[in-house]
Amino acid sequence: MREAQNLVLGNPVRSSGGRFEVHEPLEPWNPLGSWPRSTAADVGGAMDELARAADRWGQREVGERCRTLDAAGRSLARPGEEEVWLSSRLGLGSEEALARRSRFELSGQPRGGKPSTAVWIPDWTELIDGDWRHVARELAGGNRLVLLPDARVPLLADRMVEALLKGGIEPEALVLLHGADEEALAAAIQRPEVGAVLASGDGERVRWLRGLVRQGVRADLRLKRCRAVEVERGQDLERRAEQVVQQAFGRLSVLSGQLPGQVGRVFCDESCFSEFTEAVVAQVDRLPRPLPLIDREAVGQVRKSWALGLDEGATLIRGGAELEGTARRCLAPTVFTNVEASMQSARRVGPEPVLCLLRGSPEAQGIEVRGRSHPSP
Repeated sequence: MREAQNLVLGNPVRSSGGRFEVHEPLEPWNPLGSWPRSTAADVGGAMDELARAADRWGQREVGERCRTLDAAGRSLARPGEEEVWLSSRLGLGSEEALARRSRFELSGQPRGGKPSTAVWIPDWTELIDGDWRHVARELAGGNRLVLLPDARVPLLADRMVEALLKGGIEPEALVLLHGADEEALAAAIQRPEVGAVLASGDGERVRWLRGLVRQGVRADLRLKRCRAVEVERGQDLERRAEQVVQQAFGRLSVLSGQLPGQVGRVFCDESCFSEFTEAVVAQVDRLPRPLPLIDREAVGQVRKSWALGLDEGATLIRGGAELEGTARRCLAPTVFTNVEASMQSARRVGPEPVLCLLRGSPEAQGIEVRGRSHPSP
């Protein structure tokens, strides 16, 4: 069984909060390994060491920092042991596993200004999605990085830090602390040397983190949420249905609807609603076996969504059950029709493998469509 450590300036350190175990998604009784549980004292000690260390990373030329990060990005683009393990445990085939790539390339210009410390608190879905370009920009700007990852997939955080160190980043620029509780997260965010806070999660988590960020500190807080789309008369309904179903339930890009930006509801013109619904059902029936939910709490939340849809009078046309002969966290893609915009089901924001089909237009309903925000009624 793997026994991982925290890393401070390239050195493994023990935590004062004991350890926690991570279990396999398809075999929850089988432990994968143990990781440190970091306390506020651990955070304070690690960041004190970071503040005392020579800032050799920030003193490098920008071009040199960018070349170093490019080397780390190339390493992360090749599936490592951790990605192969996770893919196999989730039930992905070898070709599907190779199709996933971490995105750590530089996007836009490096962050300007005097280098400081950036605290990164990624939700587990962000770690799996692997879109870490905003982190690359912070490092390219000469900022040091304190990584406090979600405890559900800690091995991916280990993999990223290992790639950065092998790529040539200065060890004095990195701190990795696993299993931080709320007190530890607050201790990190409120340090005076912190110039940026990067975080992701659901609405409650993001609101709590935003309240901790000091005035003048740059905050990049990414809300994990589903979105609504609109289907209009004259569109290719077969193609549109395929896009919607892949965005709601696709295996690789969304891990069964758990990653940010997924479709949770569709507004469809009355004149083509029936035809579009048939096309959606056909696409759902062609889907391969869904992936298990890594987050145990998500199973209970999806069950609540099933019950809520039925209680509000929506019609369940697909899903609404666990798949037989699979792990308990493997749920069938669920589709509701006859959903009204006034229902709570239509206003769900958390990404889940549940899709609601609504008649008409989202205008004046307070529903976000394709990134646009409509005013609440």
